Amino acid sequence: MVGDVVGVDYLAASRHAPGAGRYARELIRAVVARADAPPLRLLEFGRTPAVMPEESLGLTSAATRVRRALPRRLLFGAAARIGLTVDRWAGGCDLFHHIVEPRPPTSRGPLRVATISEWQGEASRWDGRCDDLDGVFVFSQTTADALVGEGALAAERVVVTPVGCDHWRRAAEFRAEPDDPPTLIVLGSPRQERHPRAILAAFETLRDGGLDARLLVIGAGAERPETRDFARTLAGSRHAPYVRWQTPFEHAIPELVAACATLVHLHAHEATPVTPLEACSFGLSVVGSDVPAFREALGDEARLVAAETIDAAERGAPEALADEFAAGLQSGARPVDRLRRAELAQRFTWDACAAATIAGWRQFLALGHRRC
Repeated sequence: MVGDVVGVDYLAASRHAPGAGRYARELIRAVVARADAPPLRLLEFGRTPAVMPEESLGLTSAATRVRRALPRRLLFGAAARIGLTVDRWAGGCDLFHHIVEPRPPTSRGPLRVATISEWQGEASRWDGRCDDLDGVFVFSQTTADALVGEGALAAERVVVTPVGCDHWRRAAEFRAEPDDPPTLIVLGSPRQERHPRAILAAFETLRDGGLDARLLVIGAGAERPETRDFARTLAGSRHAPYVRWQTPFEHAIPELVAACATLVHLHAHEATPVTPLEACSFGLSVVGSDVPAFREALGDEARLVAAETIDAAERGAPEALADEFAAGLQSGARPVDRLRRAELAQRFTWDACAAATIAGWRQFLALGHRRC
């Protein structure tokens, strides 16, 4: 890999705080801190303005090894029509890493690899597109086995990397005990696939049973079309005064999370355990969907809820889900349990993710272009 240049679709890193943005940002921050890091070309192709401050990117100390390109969208479109593709705009590279999905297009020269962070949820978008890729990165062995088993890629073209969860501990301290009354927190916009109505119904059942708890939802506000259904449901809830829904700046989120007792993360299409691990880094208990990525990373340290339990809550029978919440809150308040989960999370670092990713780049470069 000596002398090979890696290009990265870096748009999400500076334009989007959570999700793919955090992955791109923290991965590259960790890569450039390593002595074995290759020369990087970071391309920010898109019309949306940057929202993340430069200091959050962690690139200052690596300026000699990193080149960033920020083409204007219209100018890029015109350039692409005359053959100035994304890799050439970035200054040339031997391998180009797509963070979100395999676009914008590259020339035929560099190898093309991508990261898959949702499996079932992106099936329609990824169906057939692996044919154009020379390799993929995933965050669970189950996802890797699915790709190989369905014939999308050969085993040597799929690299499993850990995720990191040490980023918020740079901004907030571990707390042995959460705030009182205890708070359930939901990280991510309350879109339908995250089952916000089921969560609210189970929360109402908790309070109806006499448990003094709070619910904090962190995500896009009620003005978004995808969250209006939850906004209407919440407005009619008798327990609305005990629910806080806000969209804080990224730098404010760690302190908010650290003060909570339990993370609720119901999303059946997750192929990365990063959100539960973020919560565990502060000792929170986790009530999550029963998905392989969570089982592999958290084991018994998470209460994983069957789809049938979530569906029942959606249909007006939230008692079983409420019981999971109650058990999670009890564990989330115990200092010994919080410390154990924080110790588990310490094993998941962005440096380990960077090391595995660099090794994956090296592996794909050695294999060369895939012949379909």
